Amino acid sequence: MKIVTSLQNALVKEAASLQQKKYRDETGLFLVEGEEPCAAAIDNGWECVTLFVQGDKILHPASPFNGGGLDESAIYVSKEILEKISKKDNPQPVIGVFKQRMWETPAIADFHLALEEIRDPGNLGTIMRTAHAVNVRNILLIGPCCDPFNPEVIRASMGSFSAVQVTAMTTEAFLYWQQ
Repeated sequence: MKIVTSLQNALVKEAASLQQKKYRDETGLFLVEGEEPCAAAIDNGWECVTLFVQGDKILHPASPFNGGGLDESAIYVSKEILEKISKKDNPQPVIGVFKQRMWETPAIADFHLALEEIRDPGNLGTIMRTAHAVNVRNILLIGPCCDPFNPEVIRASMGSFSAVQVTAMTTEAFLYWQQ
């Protein structure tokens, strides 16, 4: 079991930097906050690089992060460290650092949800959650859209980001693809 107590720890600083798009783009990593969204991402095959778990928090009994079942990527930390990473006063007890995953070409499917120039991260996350609820698994982001790995998108999706395939494309590429 790894324990980190310093706010100046390199892993903590790197995770906190992922609040900014610049660092998400440079590293190819993003944050997922919350026990259930992290578990859903892992269940859906997303690669977890580091998992920060609040050391004094009792997690749900069925949690995959409970009972010593944590892999080597898990680090126990204080609430203050989670606050630094999440930039929130009352952070979730589990925060994961995951590798980004985008699809170059849309998946072959009966139905795609196409979103053109969506700018609000909260709206995109809510749309992901709604798409997942109605079994739409493919979302196309057309033109300049907000970053699908923005922490606000991930938070608003409530874990549904991990169950949908997102493809970003230009308007021209979309028009060519849909013919």
